[in-house]
Amino acid sequence: MTNSETKFRLWAKKQYPGALIKKIPDFKMMGGAQGASVGLPDYVLFYEGETIWYEVKSGFGDTLNLKNHFTDGQKITFAKMLLNNVDIKIWCLTKNYKHQIICFSEIYEKGSMRFKK
Repeated sequence: MTNSETKFRLWAKKQYPGALIKKIPDFKMMGGAQGASVGLPDYVLFYEGETIWYEVKSGFGDTLNLKNHFTDGQKITFAKMLLNNVDIKIWCLTKNYKHQIICFSEIYEKGSMRFKK
């Protein structure tokens, strides 16, 4: 688990007390093995009858863009999730503004997002 994911988990435990927080095994975690969940968000939370998906991003400065910061698998899967009325929250650990949260639908529509105070 990366430092940003550790920070996300600590934040999520405070934000969603009592939630079931599950890390989705990805291609890197599985060493490229079959069974990896290519394209799914990093985390799924089950909280008070809701299912909430989170992707954790860091190391990009203060501008996040669809072209360079999402894998092809994520772009395809996240777009399919949007078509099924499921938006993904992107928890971003920015360079200058601590964490920020946007929805994938915003970056999908605009192509990029510059974070400001």
